[in-house]
Amino acid sequence: LRLSGKTGRIHNLLAHKRFPLQLSGNLANTGIEINGAIDDVLNLQGVDAEVQLAGKNFAALGSVLDLELTVTDQFEIQGHLTGSGKALTMKNAKAAAILGSLHFTANGVVQNLLTLNGMDLQSRLNGKNLEEFGKVIGVKLPATDEFEIQGRLTGSTEALTLQRAQGSARRGSMRLSLTGTVKDLLTLAGMDLQSRLSGKELAEIGTLFETELPGLGPFDINAKLSGSANTITLNEVSATVDKSDFAGLVKFEFRKRPKITIGLESSMIDFTALMKSLEQDEQKTANKSQQKDRMFSDDPLPLDFLEKVDADIVLNAENIHAKDVRFELGHLTLKLEDSDFKIDKFEASHEQTKFSGKLHINHGSPTRINTNFLVQNFDLGRFHREIGLNDQVQGTVDLATHLNSKGDSVHSLMANLDGAIGIVMGQGYLIKYLDMLSVDLSSKIFNLWGNPKEVKQIQCAVIQFDIKSGVAASKAFVFNTRAGILEGEGEINLGTEKIDFLLMPTPRHPGLLELGTNLRVGGTILDAKVKPDKLSVLKKGALGLSSFVIGPLGLLAPFVHLGAHNAHPCNIKSIGQLGLQSPATQ
Repeated sequence: LRLSGKTGRIHNLLAHKRFPLQLSGNLANTGIEINGAIDDVLNLQGVDAEVQLAGKNFAALGSVLDLELTVTDQFEIQGHLTGSGKALTMKNAKAAAILGSLHFTANGVVQNLLTLNGMDLQSRLNGKNLEEFGKVIGVKLPATDEFEIQGRLTGSTEALTLQRAQGSARRGSMRLSLTGTVKDLLTLAGMDLQSRLSGKELAEIGTLFETELPGLGPFDINAKLSGSANTITLNEVSATVDKSDFAGLVKFEFRKRPKITIGLESSMIDFTALMKSLEQDEQKTANKSQQKDRMFSDDPLPLDFLEKVDADIVLNAENIHAKDVRFELGHLTLKLEDSDFKIDKFEASHEQTKFSGKLHINHGSPTRINTNFLVQNFDLGRFHREIGLNDQVQGTVDLATHLNSKGDSVHSLMANLDGAIGIVMGQGYLIKYLDMLSVDLSSKIFNLWGNPKEVKQIQCAVIQFDIKSGVAASKAFVFNTRAGILEGEGEINLGTEKIDFLLMPTPRHPGLLELGTNLRVGGTILDAKVKPDKLSVLKKGALGLSSFVIGPLGLLAPFVHLGAHNAHPCNIKSIGQLGLQSPATQ
């Protein structure tokens, strides 16, 4: 310590009398200025002086005073010092410090400057990145753009409380505002804050977790925030995302692998923005792979996000919208833990038609996927019109599927696929139903048959594929149309994408001679080759359909497997009994 300047008389100092001071000096590279008096210098009592400290590293001063202080690039402290060597009080205190982009200011009183206890300061902290502040207090905080925190700071260097807090932070278009109390600012424990987070695109939140999310549109989230830097709970959540609304609870746990817990209710969830975002992603992928000869890509599955976060989500929605489609009573239970993703329960209703399903993805080497889906009496025509696909399609459809596979790409998943798919359609109109076998197969087939309109007028259709090790073998493929009965039989190898299928039409009357030509479909899923095949015959055909239906309701096996309760939209057994009756006698 080096000091120079003016003082009172030495005999007053020795006589324990008031001793005036006007000094300046240096302590641990910190400039010191003192202007005032001490009643008893020898016992350091009756201090009454204006003091100013200025330096670069606040921590260096702390080492001299045996205090653990924060590292700074620059700091300054001034105020009116009173008290004694045992307890020095600084009134009218003003402090400022800089570290990187962080700027801190405070003014008020410190009851014990020597131990930095009894602080009561109006404070303000601002910077360019909240992550910098996290490093100062030893807590991992997300990276941001500009941020600011201000409020009344009370307590000590061991436990600082921030009252009447007001905070704001920005990242991209996202804006966060906070008001309330933080009981321990140094560890961010005991937070009790009213919060609001808004932005132009919810997908930006993914950047906080280093995860890419699909675009969902603008959002505005209000909630009561509590917890600490390790666990944040949002109670009384009131949120909107695009046209969707949510209310309930959200919890974030910032662990080695962060966890999100969500329990929300919604009057309406709109998936339109998500669908558009996924369509754009698909178009980008399609543009990149226009020259590829395979439908199923060998690119790695984009599932790395399953390793970066855990989740436990329960969501109930009164209405679900997707473009112009309206679903009711949606329910979703989702769990993600240690790369194991489960949708244990998914339910939705559309015009009294119930959808239900499950999904299990275990991300590893290889990734394993198991799923099932069931819907009965689904108005396919109305659905097509609502999503703007086609206004000609008409008919009611049942669909059941249960599938499981393993692989690290779509191609390997398809090559290892096991399970079954069942589809039954009642009376209606369907224009491209053969495309389920191969891309653009309907136009190739119907052109050979003269493209009669009656082929697209369905009375009843039954499809069942059993899949083993990536090979989908037809167990039933029968379309009862106004033009006649179209039967099919064969296999699709989903691993090689090769197809071998025989289509055998039986016209209802001699006027449709073109429909009397059997056709062999070969080639691949993307590029099928069609040629006449007059020698081959079906092994089963429509007459064998009776062996595929089960129970009094006459359900296909995949529907029974998933516990379907309703009869199909047409009588499967009756197709085999149709013969070649004309539409009039039929």
